[in-house]
Amino acid sequence: MFISDNIIEEVLKCTNLEGRRAAAAKGKEWRSIDTEEFMVFIGLTLLAGVEKSWDVALQELFLDLLQNPMYKATMGLRRYEDIRRFIRLMIRGPGLCDWKQITWRHSGRNITIDNFFTSVPLAEKLLEKNLTIVGTLRQNKPDIPPVMKPSKLREKYTSEFGFNGNMTMVSYVPKKGKAVVLLSTMHDDKAVDDNSVKKKPEMIQYYNRTKGGVDTMDQMVRTYSCKRRTRRWPMVLWYNVLDVATLNAYTNFTAQHLDYMGGVTNARRLFIKELVKELVMSHMKRRLEGTPHLQNHITEAMGRCGLKKQNAATTRPQVDTRQEVQSKRKRCRICPAAKDRKVSSWCSLCTRPVCKEHKRVVVICEACEH
Repeated sequence: MFISDNIIEEVLKCTNLEGRRAAAAKGKEWRSIDTEEFMVFIGLTLLAGVEKSWDVALQELFLDLLQNPMYKATMGLRRYEDIRRFIRLMIRGPGLCDWKQITWRHSGRNITIDNFFTSVPLAEKLLEKNLTIVGTLRQNKPDIPPVMKPSKLREKYTSEFGFNGNMTMVSYVPKKGKAVVLLSTMHDDKAVDDNSVKKKPEMIQYYNRTKGGVDTMDQMVRTYSCKRRTRRWPMVLWYNVLDVATLNAYTNFTAQHLDYMGGVTNARRLFIKELVKELVMSHMKRRLEGTPHLQNHITEAMGRCGLKKQNAATTRPQVDTRQEVQSKRKRCRICPAAKDRKVSSWCSLCTRPVCKEHKRVVVICEACEH
């Protein structure tokens, strides 16, 4: 409901376009992402969030034997990294939003929002749908006049108002050198509470009365956020979309199923884990049945997730992945035979000899990485 088909379609179009461009620059071919694979990517991203693994390196999530087996069982590390690297979003209008899917458009309601979302273009767009907003503005917004910026010259508990058509802006000084700026398309006057010492504007009082939902959402989203450190704004936006959509899905589901996880304190965590399974398990099953020669560590991970091949003849003999490093030096299995490069390090998963050039942070050969 909250990440609609046309949003997925738009993200896939932009991401595949960027993937093809980057691959062509290196003389390679990009394997296009389809909807099924992208939903799997979303599922694994949510899994990292619900396990609070946002600070765990992807290589550790996918390759460490002690991590959740669902990562390596579902998708290769390099493929996941490629999708994450090339995600692109085309923003049309004030936000990544499908206005046709919003059920409360033209309802005349007011929306109280925080400074992550509040902007003049958004207020204008919502007014077209007969919706008003009241929200705080970040100080770096270009729409804020200089007179409303923080200043040591402004007296404590004073307010500056500005009006432009259907929009009202107020700047309130809660303490010397500070200023809180709000934008409203619901208010159209300079109403101030003169009966109190702090003389707060009515806009701020209304915001304080109705902001509970915003604060609660921020708190709940932080608990199981899928956000990872990144310098790319499309990923920051995409992580936020996933967090809010997942929370909204849980809220709607529990509203319709009042007896869901009754009395369980971690019901939302369990809900997200079930959601992850629905997003990845069918793909994992197809991967198991459709790939005849999967690496042993991948089939083992699938078994730990509850999947096993029906025909035992198609599986390869299992290898003891915990065997000790052999003392005898052998030739690297990745390097060309002509190099005859002897090594004493071994892949932790398939136990094949691998040189420094082809191993990762943990001793894993490139073949097992997929």
